[in-house]
Amino acid sequence: MAELDGGWGLAARVVALADVTTPLVGAQGAAPVFGPQKGAGPEGVKLLTRGLERLAELMARHGRPELATLPGGGAAGGLGAGLAFFAKAQLTGGAEWVLARVGFDAALAKAHLVITGEGAFDRTSLVGKASGEVVRRAQAAKKRVAVVAGRVDGLVGLHALDGDGRVLDAAGIAVLAERAVRQAFGLPAA
Repeated sequence: MAELDGGWGLAARVVALADVTTPLVGAQGAAPVFGPQKGAGPEGVKLLTRGLERLAELMARHGRPELATLPGGGAAGGLGAGLAFFAKAQLTGGAEWVLARVGFDAALAKAHLVITGEGAFDRTSLVGKASGEVVRRAQAAKKRVAVVAGRVDGLVGLHALDGDGRVLDAAGIAVLAERAVRQAFGLPAA
C-alpha cells in the first residue's frame, strides 16, 4: 500500500511552467499521448497508464482529485501534477509565460518570417508547447512561418513552409529568409 506526504512545509509560491495541456490520466493523458513518442510500445503504455492512474488515486485520497484531469498535470510524465500536489504549485502555460516576458508579440509585429523548431513536431506540439504557440501566433498574424524539426508527423501543411506549399530544407529556408529580408528592405529579388 502506497502513501503520500501532502507536500512540503516551505513558505514559497511555486509557479510551474507546463509546455502541454495534457492531463495526468485519461484517453488523452500523459501515457497514451507521450509514451509512444518516447518509445513505449502498447504494453509499456498500459503499464505507464496504470502507474499514473494509481498516482492520481493516491492524490485523490489526499484531497486532490482534480489533479487527475488538471490541464498540464501530465506534462513531463506527470511532473505537473506532482508539483501541484507536493509543492502546491500553480500550473501555467510555459509558452505563454515565456513569450510574454521576451516580447514575442512586439517582435512578431515587425517580422516577415518566423522560424521555430522542435525535435519532433506533431499533434502534441499544438497543445501548449512553445513551437506550437509560435506557429499559432504567427499564423494568426498572417506571417510566414517555418518549422524546423527532426521529424514532422501528421501535420500536412504546417511544415509546407513557403507560400507555394513546398517543404523546405535548410537551403530552402535560407532562400525564403533572403526573400523576406529583400522584401522588408525594398530590395530587388535576387
